[in-house]
Amino acid sequence: MGTATLAVNGFTWIPNGLILQWFTATAVNSTSHFWAYPTAMPTGTYSVVGTGNFAGSNNYIAITTSNTTGCNAASACTLNESVSFIAIGH
Repeated sequence: MGTATLAVNGFTWIPNGLILQWFTATAVNSTSHFWAYPTAMPTGTYSVVGTGNFAGSNNYIAITTSNTTGCNAASACTLNESVSFIAIGH
């Protein structure tokens, strides 16, 4: 099996070369922000998904770009809100 860090912000390397990562962050009052992965992807990122526990119906988190070290995301929220991410790469 591959290497893993099983923590709130963690990752696992799968023997076929895929890396699965998960992490939480705080979205700050409708701003764009860069969030770093728990560990860098050696080659690239296939996909990043973010979800927020936002109060209200007009709030969102949108991944705008990603690279080997993290992702940029835009948010619309009225308060500082918790956001969870999953990233898949290699």
